[in-house]
Amino acid sequence: MSELTFAIQMEMDGEQYYLDQAEKNQGTALYDAFVLLAEAEKKHADLLRRKFADFQTSRDENDLDSDSTSLFSKKADYEGEDDVVPGQLEVYAVARDMEQKSIDLYKKLLIEANDEPSKQLFEFLVRQEQDHYSFFDELISLLMRPREWVEDAEFGSRKDY
Repeated sequence: MSELTFAIQMEMDGEQYYLDQAEKNQGTALYDAFVLLAEAEKKHADLLRRKFADFQTSRDENDLDSDSTSLFSKKADYEGEDDVVPGQLEVYAVARDMEQKSIDLYKKLLIEANDEPSKQLFEFLVRQEQDHYSFFDELISLLMRPREWVEDAEFGSRKDY
């Protein structure tokens, strides 16, 4: 499998994973969060197809190692403990962790890349995943603020927002 095919497949697997989770969480606030995540993965795969369409045919001969598998292929359903429905904070934390794993994988593939087009592809993917990571990290920070807020504003210092 080429690097590009692998990257697109990983994004498509992520989309399907989040759609499956949305289906399992219909009627909860998490449904919208999972749909949002699925749409982001789909857009990422579409962006990869458009940005690197001209470069796909020249890359097919460079196969990835057989142990390179999508991060989503072995991901279990997201479940809370003891039938507790997970909240948005927990969902975003899982998504942020998956983005970090994607960053780590693409950095590894960047180091192993043997030619300039492959290096450009993986540098692009690292930047995209870092943007996604930052997005989820900011959402987590925003959701944590009410939990960290104290009853009286005179106690403790907080970051401006």
